[in-house]
Amino acid sequence: MYRTVTFEDFRDAFRAYGLLENFTYDGARILFDYLEAFEEDTGERIELYVIALCCDYAEDTPEDIADYYGFKHTLDKMDDDGDVHAVVVKFLQEEGAYIGTTSDGTIVFRQF
Repeated sequence: MYRTVTFEDFRDAFRAYGLLENFTYDGARILFDYLEAFEEDTGERIELYVIALCCDYAEDTPEDIADYYGFKHTLDKMDDDGDVHAVVVKFLQEEGAYIGTTSDGTIVFRQF
């Protein structure tokens, strides 16, 4: 049995698990919209299981993502005009993991 979930329901589910801080408001909206589009595109329903979503998806700064995935040294060698955000987005897109960018510049992505 499935129930249609609004964005407010989505945020409330994270709040109920004490995991609201895992995504900013903008980040949660990007993830929610992505999951809705995925359902529409594939016809596959997604269960709102907050813990699994927090394991599968994350939001972080481009610098921290680069550090976590082991290419921070590449970014450190970039000149001052280098666009760290663009490099990280390109990396995540190549991995099929990029979901979106918030207005504050953090990135929502599928962890791998």
